[in-house]
Amino acid sequence: LLLPFPAGGPAHEEGGPVRVLFRPEAIEISDKEFSSQEAVVSVGESALVDRTFAGPLDRMRFEVATLQGSRPLKPSLHYGQRFPLVEVIKRSAAAHKSLPGDKVFLGISQYHILNPSGVRMLVVIDANNPESAASRIADVILLASHGIATLVAVVESTERRQECLARLNAVLAGMRSRTSSQIDLRIRVGQPTREIILEVQEQFYDFVIIAGANLASSEESAFEPIIRRLLVYSRIPVMLGMEAPPDLKKLMICTAAGAPGKGDIKLGGRLARHTQAISTVFHVLAKDAGEPWKQAVDRHMAQAQALLEAYGVRGETKVREGEWQKEIAQEAERENFDLILLGTSAGMNYGIADYGIELCLRTKKCVLLVPPEDVL
Repeated sequence: LLLPFPAGGPAHEEGGPVRVLFRPEAIEISDKEFSSQEAVVSVGESALVDRTFAGPLDRMRFEVATLQGSRPLKPSLHYGQRFPLVEVIKRSAAAHKSLPGDKVFLGISQYHILNPSGVRMLVVIDANNPESAASRIADVILLASHGIATLVAVVESTERRQECLARLNAVLAGMRSRTSSQIDLRIRVGQPTREIILEVQEQFYDFVIIAGANLASSEESAFEPIIRRLLVYSRIPVMLGMEAPPDLKKLMICTAAGAPGKGDIKLGGRLARHTQAISTVFHVLAKDAGEPWKQAVDRHMAQAQALLEAYGVRGETKVREGEWQKEIAQEAERENFDLILLGTSAGMNYGIADYGIELCLRTKKCVLLVPPEDVL
């Protein structure tokens, strides 16, 4: 699908994602392909899925294979859905007389280019060492994904705020010199765990980055309590790291089968699409798994592959048998992934924080812990 970029549209980085808005009333339907002479941008051939009537209006939904590779925001993709759906609304008297299953051609008569948007991340900065791994990891993700970052540091008193601001402004200036992505700065005063939790509650973020030497620290100031609180109570993904990857070209998505695994596939697909990373969806079967469970895993992996294809993400699926902690670590080291995304289930959020830190320290890779989908 090629849409002319309108004059006066919002500025975008070359190669960055573009958000397009078009209304259901602005979709035209035809039995034949739209010509280049018409004031309509052809979407291509589409199949009618269903139609409903509401008074004088006819509401139709079409499955559009030519939009595979885009990420529809509304209506969003269901888990395992391969092609996006497009809604069309017409007055019943003027609506096309197609039936479910019929194939027709769709065209867009009006559309709007929205301001650029990527993944939104909160980057937790150590006030005593602002040029730490967290800012460097954010740098790599911003350059790869054209996302939005907020740097947050917590100080214990207002007296220290000005000193911290001077240090962070230097880090901020360096990051802004390397990307045109939006980067904001916040300094909060109080107890670190409480203030970071409040920041997550007050603003919207896709995930939080917590990185640096404190991950390996056994002192009370270590980040482990914050990680647990974010996963269990704030229900937000947390990225851990000791050092920044050179790039984001290979993504490992470790998924649980069934409903708990849907959230990690969706977030992993978004990240892979924004960064153009090649993804491997990885699942570990228990050695004593029965045939019904193996079939359920096969269905889950097939749906995961379909969703990644719908996002336009290149990748593969892998299933191993054994102890999941051991198999994940071995696969991560063998394939040298840049980022490991680790899905969790409702009952393992406390333990997964410990394992995430252990995996991060062992592999020296960034690890993104994702709560189950029902809380995302």
